[in-house]
Amino acid sequence: MSRPSVLVLEDDLDFCELLTETMEARGLEALGVTSGPEAIALATRRPFDLLVTDIRMQGMDGLECLSALRKVRPAMRSIVMTGYASEEAPGRAVALGADDYLYKPFQLQDFMAAVRRVLEAPQERESYRARLAAFLSRFRQEARPEWEALRDLAFQTFYTAVRSRKLTELEAQGVWDELERLALSPASPSDLALGYRCSIDRVAALERSRLAPPRKPEQLRFRRLYENVLSGRISPEQLKLAPYLRDGGDELARSLWE
Repeated sequence: MSRPSVLVLEDDLDFCELLTETMEARGLEALGVTSGPEAIALATRRPFDLLVTDIRMQGMDGLECLSALRKVRPAMRSIVMTGYASEEAPGRAVALGADDYLYKPFQLQDFMAAVRRVLEAPQERESYRARLAAFLSRFRQEARPEWEALRDLAFQTFYTAVRSRKLTELEAQGVWDELERLALSPASPSDLALGYRCSIDRVAALERSRLAPPRKPEQLRFRRLYENVLSGRISPEQLKLAPYLRDGGDELARSLWE
């Protein structure tokens, strides 16, 4: 069986080598480059399962490279890294469908957890599909590819927006309330598709603000979920089950809400 392959785009050569060596030591195939054009040329010649890219570089930045690679390798997953606070970068990363967003400095164990989480997402999706289908049938939601794809995109968009700190806790609470309402609604497939599309558009429209996080008692439960997403303790696939497990007592429910 071939090893998962990772392309690292990082203009700090020492840090690039550290990341590739760390992944190689853990059984992955990892190649590093220090410029966007190099990354595009390499990914055009051969496929990669994952792109790990810094944002701020001379010439083509990491998000411009990710955008170009979306056309060459649309199925390639991505993790965005940055050491700089930016008002626009999180929104660009979310719009490009980045799977995760890491702020430097980070611990290598946290980096590897993100890499594994993103690489294992397709298998994890399959493992949760039956459980999710059971919840959907309970709420009389008819499975349709057109709205299920938008649901997956809406939850992934929310996840990356929280991880990149594009959304404050207060903004995230508003988006989550709508996602939870849709998840528990017996609406028609067309209404669900429209609702999830509106949720995606809402995240795209929100800008970071300096609003203080909510402190009302009824919002404390959401804070635990928000912090679990922010820290990367839960995955996007687990997040999709969260609306149905608010009052559950099993191990997964506790990992989501406690």
